[in-house]
Amino acid sequence: MDDRESAAMLRDCFRQEAELYRSMLELCRAQSSCIAANDQSRLMSLLSEKQRILRQVEDANTAAAPLLKIWHGGKADLPAEDRQGVEGAFAELKAALSEVVAVEEECQRQVAQRKSGQSDAISNIHNARSMARAYGSRPPSGSGSIGGQA
Repeated sequence: MDDRESAAMLRDCFRQEAELYRSMLELCRAQSSCIAANDQSRLMSLLSEKQRILRQVEDANTAAAPLLKIWHGGKADLPAEDRQGVEGAFAELKAALSEVVAVEEECQRQVAQRKSGQSDAISNIHNARSMARAYGSRPPSGSGSIGGQA
């Protein structure tokens, strides 16, 4: 395989990965909606699908690894058109990945907010129960009893 062929294959690998990340992006957006709606079953399904796509990304990365070595060793000798094709595909891949990361970070923020809200609610329930136990064991105020005497 010559440098031009490997450059074309690398370009195709980058395009494939970019497409996978665009698919992942759609799942991430749906995940955000599931988090907001507290739809646990749909969320689990989306996470499973994201895992499947990540495995495909890993496979594409494995296929690209030897091509990257060739690319780094011979890109200076390639025609500008070939270099630009690979660099453009890589820019597309990088942009798609950046979008995924941004939506994932938003999802993590949503989960943290939901978790914080749930922790606050649990704490409030615990405090209310503690207060009820504390005040429930004493006579009500104004019962006419002072110090246990009538």
